Amino acid sequence: FRGHHAAAAACDESFLEELEIEYNDKVAQMRALTQRLGLKYESEARMELLKLPLAVRSMTVGEFCDECGGDVEQAIQHVAKRSKASSSAAELMPPPMMQPPRLARPKAGGDADAGARRASSRRA
Repeated sequence: FRGHHAAAAACDESFLEELEIEYNDKVAQMRALTQRLGLKYESEARMELLKLPLAVRSMTVGEFCDECGGDVEQAIQHVAKRSKASSSAAELMPPPMMQPPRLARPKAGGDADAGARRASSRRA
């Protein structure tokens, strides 16, 4: 009777060890899958962010929520309106004034006519 209990206890012990090994394998598989899915999600999120206009991407989360209510479509429309307003304001402004071309400066230690006088004195 005693031997029967010892054999049953050994069998239970063996079963528990196998169960623990299987459990640890499943947990390791789930962690690996979770990490792969997390990296995939992160990559896809970056790709979606790159599709947004730069003005939307450069907003802080607070600006995004305050100005656009956290709605991506509304943010794109908001940026488009802002861009359109700034471009129409730029159209109303006069063009920038052109700077006149710079004239050559005389070299240090002489005046502008010195080179011409030297050239004429060589010919003589």
